[in-house]
Amino acid sequence: PHHEHDLVLRQSQICKLVEFIDGFVDRHGLENVPVIIGGDMNGDHADPVCAHLRANCFVNSFVQVTGLEDVETHLNHRNERVFVDHIWYRKHVYGSPISGRVETDSSGSDDELRDTHLVPRDFIVKPQSEELQPWVDDFQLSDHRLVSITFEVARDQS
Repeated sequence: PHHEHDLVLRQSQICKLVEFIDGFVDRHGLENVPVIIGGDMNGDHADPVCAHLRANCFVNSFVQVTGLEDVETHLNHRNERVFVDHIWYRKHVYGSPISGRVETDSSGSDDELRDTHLVPRDFIVKPQSEELQPWVDDFQLSDHRLVSITFEVARDQS
């Protein structure tokens, strides 16, 4: 549970983060390189911080993979089970997520790579349960669950 000042602070932080990312992308000509943001957002999918990410073309990978907008990733101080740990991404990429460039063989060209995008696969919340909902009472490593996503780079259909 967080108070109003926390919301203002979190909104300021996410605005600065997105502004920094966009500035970096613009300065370095990386408009088509993937951007992935992950972490404890201290808010659910409907939270203003998450809404700001959506407004800036980020997609919630859990929602994209499952079609659901809720999963338990944290047991808060009120003993409430909430979805606050997120992995967000911008879809379109040019090159690999690590180097910013995909190697092509001698017959290919970089132009062929321009119509690619990230596709989220296999979103995992650990410890896993069949429904991803019940909190495991004896899980004491952290009050947050580990979240993981696998992405595939796919070619757009022309």
